[in-house]
Amino acid sequence: MSVKGALNKVTQPCIDSQRSGSYDEQARFEIEDLLARHQDAIADPDRVRLEYCLFLFERSLVQLHGAGQMRANLKTLSTPRYSSLLEANQKYFLGYWALELSGRSFDPPPDLAAAENLLASAFREWKETEQDEANAQSAFLELINRYNARSLPRWYLDLLQRLAELRPKNLHMAYDLGLWLSDGSDEADVDKGRFWMERARERVDGPAVSEADRPRLSAWISYGFAKNYSAKARFSAGKASQEAAQEATSRLMALIQSLRKEGLIREDNWPGAIAYSTLIDTHLVRNDIDGAARILGDSRDDGLTDSPDLVGNRFALLLAAGRIDEALQFAERARELPGSENAALMLAALSQLVTNGEKAEYAARKFLAVKLETGDYIRLMLYWHLGRRGKVDVAKAYLDERWRGIDKDSWPARLAQGDAQVWRERLIGYYLGNVTPEEFFAPLRSREAFEASGLNRIGQSYDEIRCEAYFYDALLQAVTGDAATRSARFAKSIQEVLETRAGHFLEYLMARYLRSRGNRQGG
Repeated sequence: MSVKGALNKVTQPCIDSQRSGSYDEQARFEIEDLLARHQDAIADPDRVRLEYCLFLFERSLVQLHGAGQMRANLKTLSTPRYSSLLEANQKYFLGYWALELSGRSFDPPPDLAAAENLLASAFREWKETEQDEANAQSAFLELINRYNARSLPRWYLDLLQRLAELRPKNLHMAYDLGLWLSDGSDEADVDKGRFWMERARERVDGPAVSEADRPRLSAWISYGFAKNYSAKARFSAGKASQEAAQEATSRLMALIQSLRKEGLIREDNWPGAIAYSTLIDTHLVRNDIDGAARILGDSRDDGLTDSPDLVGNRFALLLAAGRIDEALQFAERARELPGSENAALMLAALSQLVTNGEKAEYAARKFLAVKLETGDYIRLMLYWHLGRRGKVDVAKAYLDERWRGIDKDSWPARLAQGDAQVWRERLIGYYLGNVTPEEFFAPLRSREAFEASGLNRIGQSYDEIRCEAYFYDALLQAVTGDAATRSARFAKSIQEVLETRAGHFLEYLMARYLRSRGNRQGG
């Protein structure tokens, strides 16, 4: 068969594979053979098409074969000779995978320059048509979602901002970046988030936005600014924190009033419920439980308390206010709310566990069957619940089962990748004695120790980690060790939780409730 005939033979399987995402082993073998035998006789456009097809095939087999062949294809396609023949969508895909093959480390990958060249070319070459702007927005959001919003590595944040600069007219990219920076774990990033929100606001008034879409997009940008100030209140101190909280509160209340006036407060694609949720969180960050409860009451008047955005807020506030019967009733009813199934299962488990209810173990097991990452917290609370009832062996069995799937030696490498699950695994290990108290508390001794431990990479602040650590330590102290000192040790750790002032965390609000119950939490 001639080279031209061989090319024609493998072309259709390549096209079919790209359309369906399927893997054709025979086609891969034939392409590899063709390139090995006749590489010099194949024209550049055909070579690019075959190398790209091989790259797609190898992506399907990367777990089996490793990344070696994909890297080889990438190296070939990244050269100026061949990259100029790629379409923008292909360049983006290759650039994305150039990053992905190096994992999601907090350290820059060795081939970052090649990855950025491909990504930047794609973002530059997408035209200003509606379809290409949508492609750019979708690609940008996919890149952002590679990491936890609150733990984006510095080099990656810088990369995202450089890419966003390449699409100066794209409103959605500016908004997405501004919102994600506002949800970060660094005050400097929150300040940068405001810059991108300003950029987005400028675009709303531009010709690319239709008159019909402008009010809704303007409402979301108003929400983005308020979210940014709410985050700044969390990171700032003293007067700066108070001013940021006031700014967030004023903006959110103005937005809510505007949406209410226009009859849009309950519309799904308008920021009504989420504005209420952020307003409640702004009050909780400042430990203003009464203020948060008043806002929740306002949301009820607007018919929003059953919104998925507000389910967690409502339960937490009822619990913190000591309105236990209402909290339990709401946790039961939340199961009937559309879009809240998993949240309802967790609330049912939490409400039973924290109140030492008769259905606690059943509710916990039902939630654990869903196999969500937050299940580790429920396991720890279940240990406390069963320990109070003298069932320590049963309690330990739940944790032993989980520990069998944990590799302690993997923690350093996974922390380097910002894997938040490591923290929850450390909690499990602490309960079982596989992590010593010295090991467990070492990162919490100071902010410097926290920064050096790697836990700063998982998207939670020093005070937030301390809040969780001391809450679950309090539960452990309540059912282990010398029975005569359990209440005192429990109370000491609960006080540590409250001193973090992490009022937006469920653990903080549960600690408030438990403290109000006095010394009745021990075994």
